[in-house]
Amino acid sequence: MNVTKTTVFALSVIFTGSTNIANAADVNVNLTDNIYNTGTFIQIQGTNNTAYNLDNMKAENVTQDGQIYNLQGDRDRMQDEINVSKGNIDTNTADISSLQTTVSKVDQDAKLAGALADTAYKKGVAALQGVLTNVTAITNIETVNAVQDSRLATVEATNGMQDGRLLALENAPKPTNGVD
Repeated sequence: MNVTKTTVFALSVIFTGSTNIANAADVNVNLTDNIYNTGTFIQIQGTNNTAYNLDNMKAENVTQDGQIYNLQGDRDRMQDEINVSKGNIDTNTADISSLQTTVSKVDQDAKLAGALADTAYKKGVAALQGVLTNVTAITNIETVNAVQDSRLATVEATNGMQDGRLLALENAPKPTNGVD
């Protein structure tokens, strides 16, 4: 029990030494007349030697009330601007969504155009291959025609010679007694 009393006493001393003593503010009331001075005022003298004039405090409160009113107006205007900005954001979001849809459509159209171009390219290559085949066939036909023309010329020349022989035989004197 002796230890408990000692502990309580030590803590009481520490606690008492660590707290400040509260002092009430002095109130000085200075009244002046209205004849030679501008008005009457009440002043409170604080413990830190700061004077507080109650009349000035009332005027400061009125000023602060005006400032609060102005701040409320500013807050309302800012809220209106925020609402307009939200509307603009919503509009921009819709525009972005529309653009994304348009870009997607353009992308699909481009892919389709690419597929059609690829098909047209393949058909063009096939057509060119057909043209090359036709050119080769035409060249072969022209070669065959040239050979046939050459043979025909040979036949015609041979026929010409045969015609000459026949003509010579036809114009030859007629044999008599089987002898020429």
